Amino acid sequence: MVENRHQSREYRSIDIAQENNLEEVLEPGIDCCIYRVPQYLCKIKEEAYIPRLISIGPLHYGRKEFKGMENQKKKIWSKFWERVNNTQKLDEFKIYIKNQEQHIRDHYSVSSSLQSSEYIEMIQLDAVFIIELFMRKSKRTKDFLLEPPLGISIKTDLLLLENQVPYFVLDHLYSKTFLRRQGHPSFFALSVFYFYGIMNFNWLLLVTGPQPQVKHFTDLLRCAFVMEFQLAESNKGMIIDLPTATKLNESGLNFSGINNTCFLNITLVKRKRGK
Repeated sequence: MVENRHQSREYRSIDIAQENNLEEVLEPGIDCCIYRVPQYLCKIKEEAYIPRLISIGPLHYGRKEFKGMENQKKKIWSKFWERVNNTQKLDEFKIYIKNQEQHIRDHYSVSSSLQSSEYIEMIQLDAVFIIELFMRKSKRTKDFLLEPPLGISIKTDLLLLENQVPYFVLDHLYSKTFLRRQGHPSFFALSVFYFYGIMNFNWLLLVTGPQPQVKHFTDLLRCAFVMEFQLAESNKGMIIDLPTATKLNESGLNFSGINNTCFLNITLVKRKRGK
């Protein structure tokens, strides 16, 4: 039994390629940035590299264990466009992905033989799912896709290298659908806020700094750590890691509520001795 389980792990990457009609690109182009994880790494800790709940992009597309989440993507697609309520935006959305299809394919180290129509539909569903999920998170919407344990599993899967769509697609589609002048945050801000908590980085410092050139969400995580280090170095002497209100209260700092003012308006009152 142990031997069979080991065998299935060993050939899983090959099976995935055969199921999805994937073929290694012998000479990846300059845009290639989404790779398959080497088999020897998958053998060491498969769950660190292979998605367990949701497939994003072509590398794990079509696997039967992700069928439930594929149905969720279709539901979210309908809800998303009901809310946008703009037929012109929907047409622009689809046309953009169709025009960018080859450019998107060039970002992968494997070539997918999916027909153009199916490939475009896959990217559309994945892009809308991610954008809608991030927007719900930013609005602190109560949603089972955001709550543990499901929310944590989705978030983890979205960071896996084999489970990506190019960032430029998401950024463009979001920006064209939700204009900044209408009060929407940047897609970079949404992305950083969504992944905040899974790793210990200061999201507020990141979104107020210069936006990096992100390739995909695995790269976003790398950028977050690099940016935080650079910002910390350039702001020496400033309070970078302010303790939580709970810890400050335990240290003797008392808080009192304020009304009819911005919650970022914080003032300190010197306490009299002996009190």
